Amino acid sequence: RGLYGESVRYVAISAPPRALATAVITGTVTLTGTQIAAVDAGPIDYALASVDNDNNCPGNYVMGRVVNQAGAPVGGVTVQMVDQWGNRTLATSKGGAETGAFDFPLYAAGPRDLSITVLDSGGNAASPTVTLRYPPEDGASRCYHLVWRGNEG
Repeated sequence: RGLYGESVRYVAISAPPRALATAVITGTVTLTGTQIAAVDAGPIDYALASVDNDNNCPGNYVMGRVVNQAGAPVGGVTVQMVDQWGNRTLATSKGGAETGAFDFPLYAAGPRDLSITVLDSGGNAASPTVTLRYPPEDGASRCYHLVWRGNEG
């Protein structure tokens, strides 16, 4: 299901929906029952195109793909995941046969909030931050799949 589908209830996005190439983040928006963090206005290079959850993964994961505006996969992009205790993990989107793919294996058991952000080459946010409640609400899924779409290419 898509980000705005009725089954996604614990997803927080740090920016309102907007056109990829021209909009600027200007404040805080609240989705149904979800707290959204404010984001400083600035250039945003990536926006969340979709988020789904299922069991199509080898364990407990947050995984996904980084694509350009045309939908072609992009390798070498840094994605950050931070849990509610401030533990930070970085992944770089792959090249080769899996170009654009990234994954975060989840080793610890139990529920947690995971904040995902695409970073630029300087380590600054290049996307809004999306906060996911793990495990997914349906109780049967073990993985989230995110697609980050760039505003160029």
